[in-house]
Amino acid sequence: MNKTTKNTHHSSQNRSQCPKDSLIIDSVICSKEVQKVAQLEVFLNPLRNVEVTVHEDRIAQNIVIIKDKVINIGVIPVTIALTSVDNVFSELPQGIPFQEETECPGVCPGDTVTELPLQVEAVIIQRIRHNIGDIELERVIFKVIIRTTITATRPVIKSKDGCFIDVNKDRCEIQLPSTIQPPILLGGPVSFLSSFSSENVSPFVGSEGLNSLIPQRNEILKDQNPPEKDKT
Repeated sequence: MNKTTKNTHHSSQNRSQCPKDSLIIDSVICSKEVQKVAQLEVFLNPLRNVEVTVHEDRIAQNIVIIKDKVINIGVIPVTIALTSVDNVFSELPQGIPFQEETECPGVCPGDTVTELPLQVEAVIIQRIRHNIGDIELERVIFKVIIRTTITATRPVIKSKDGCFIDVNKDRCEIQLPSTIQPPILLGGPVSFLSSFSSENVSPFVGSEGLNSLIPQRNEILKDQNPPEKDKT
């Protein structure tokens, strides 16, 4: 959900240069209040309680600019506290990814995007109980909503007599590669797929171990036959 707070149209005057007493200033292309939504979905054994702590100071993200659009891709480090139905407690670090595309008419590669400090607006934990044969599982959807204001600017030359020229008049003609690879993000430690041991996995993901914990998949146990009932 994007809310436009300011949008400045950019057009350079048809002049080759400005007077020598001109100044270089940052001109605002667009400024918008935006929400970013991070989401993670996992399957666990039934739980008594789930809590999430968001580490705002460790949020990592990249900003990619294409013509008329600003793209944010990042990860929000959290600590997930789980209490099983048998009152077994465990705290697990995890990184929840997010991405957001913001329409910003006039922005081009090479422009500068700045953000106000990110603020956590809401943390949502949705638990859904499932039965697959005799197996009872809980699907847990973690959603973190953060809010900020992004502002896109570019340097322009401006003089007192009204001369207004883009420092780089060809910036919007830059052809980006078909595949863009931003720098690697440091998402922090994770436990769901890398740090479970035989001692702490069973209360949360059952006897199937890590096979019962499949992030962002709905087809859990799809290819497994339900356990045979005891005929005695």
